[in-house]
Amino acid sequence: AEAELPVVVMAYKVPVLRDVENDVDPYALEMLAAILDGHDAARFTKSLIREQLLAVSAGASYDAMARGPGLFYLDGAPSKGRTRADLEAGFRAEIARVVQDGVAPDELARARAQLVAGQIYKLDSMFAQAMEIGQLEAVGIPYRQSKRIVEKLQGVTAEQVQSVARKYFVDERL
Repeated sequence: AEAELPVVVMAYKVPVLRDVENDVDPYALEMLAAILDGHDAARFTKSLIREQLLAVSAGASYDAMARGPGLFYLDGAPSKGRTRADLEAGFRAEIARVVQDGVAPDELARARAQLVAGQIYKLDSMFAQAMEIGQLEAVGIPYRQSKRIVEKLQGVTAEQVQSVARKYFVDERL
């Protein structure tokens, strides 16, 4: 049998979207996930996989519309010769960079474009539209607010992203 890759999964307790107009952190967490992992130039791909050769895969995921408690996941598989501890340290270092240095305007713009495009492309599929409606309604958000959610995502600032990284990515929430 083929040996399975060792895997690292870290999950941080975070809030989920419940009030489209007044919640701020869920939008910033969505943006942080896109900055860390959402495209080829995202931080995890660029730093952990290509530059440091620390991982063969590294990802970040967050579902702002979760029905239960919110979790922000960091997951990946270390490169040959690297350990789970090495990769966990790499994840922590990338989050610490966001906390300390924030995110660059071009990085935020790229992540914003990715997120918004993903929301808009969902409209191309009848199935995806139905899923969106069902998911929103299941957590108590009227589906007609989906356009407002996209507008709120577009308004996320670098300071808000840095703030959620500082607030939620601490050992007490892991």
